[in-house]
Amino acid sequence: MSDLRAIPAIVQSVRRAASGPVVVLGVDGVPADRAWTRWQPARGFELSSGFPATSATGWLAATTGADQAGHGVPGMVFVEPGVGLVNCVTGVVLARRGTGRTAGVRAGPTFCDTATEEGTAVVVCGRSLSRLGTAWAEAVLGARANRHPPPDRDLGAVDPVAEVKACIAEVDAALDRGAELVWCFVDLDQWMHRHGPTREIDEALSHLDLVATVWSQRGAAVLAHADHGAVPVGHHAGLRAVFDSAADAERCELPPGGAGRVRWLHPRPGRVAEVLRTLRRLGSAAWVGERDDLLASGLVPPAGPHVARIGRVVAVATAAEFPVPDPRCSWEHGALEDAEIRVPLALWAAGRVERDALAVPLNPAKSPPGEDP
Repeated sequence: MSDLRAIPAIVQSVRRAASGPVVVLGVDGVPADRAWTRWQPARGFELSSGFPATSATGWLAATTGADQAGHGVPGMVFVEPGVGLVNCVTGVVLARRGTGRTAGVRAGPTFCDTATEEGTAVVVCGRSLSRLGTAWAEAVLGARANRHPPPDRDLGAVDPVAEVKACIAEVDAALDRGAELVWCFVDLDQWMHRHGPTREIDEALSHLDLVATVWSQRGAAVLAHADHGAVPVGHHAGLRAVFDSAADAERCELPPGGAGRVRWLHPRPGRVAEVLRTLRRLGSAAWVGERDDLLASGLVPPAGPHVARIGRVVAVATAAEFPVPDPRCSWEHGALEDAEIRVPLALWAAGRVERDALAVPLNPAKSPPGEDP
């Protein structure tokens, strides 16, 4: 299955085939199966989010086409030499080990940057990403394309329908100004984390389907895709105590890294075996191994700046009871369940775009509405 790194090539092929503007909707946090209950595109496909199935890696892959060896980001929370333990998305230093300030991200050109350099009128509607100002957010948004001004308030876990309506207004404004390529970030992930796939999520997805249909009828080609899915989580006090014991300051020199359903620990010298032994008391709720085991699995590139940022001991969720960092979450992602890593890719268009544009080999969706299962 193709992964999110294919998105820049797909956008480029659609741009070449389209006679009108191209709109790309980057929808954060929607599982493929949920999208297909509401989206009725001309064509539906599925991609893999890659591992870990998180926004930190997913959006860099989708906008730049780079893997972890290229962009250097192994997940949300990792060790940055000269800085400490950082949350690369928010820019917060969680445990300082040096005087530096930012997490290193290798900012390659995004597909919006490339289109701008080719003379295309591009508008990026970054929404909540634009407010972050972190190296990670800047790498996702790109350096060259024109940006729609960010919202004047902190969106927080905004209602999904309100988020989608605001995004639609931004895209409409960009198209009215003559934009030929619009990329818009649609944040449904924060709501999904707290509440799961509620009727509000369904209504938001229906709004996106309706407006994508309208835009396509007016001559635009519309692509929409997610960065990862999500699964329900259950909070087990005993397993959380096991994880906290393995990660305590006596055994580990830094707090845990990773995010969601994939976490890594940083054992003190000589304590790796002890941390592994303790962490394996998670039993069937987690795969537990050393970083080298993870690299040997092929899930992440075996060489690159990301390797030193992953802790020596890694735990990947294999059950809902896995102890995720935020006990407020009812749904999470990051591991390897199908619902975490299968993401939708939808195209609303007609004529040549529908027939010929998607030259990248893609898997058809399992059962999107409007197509034969």
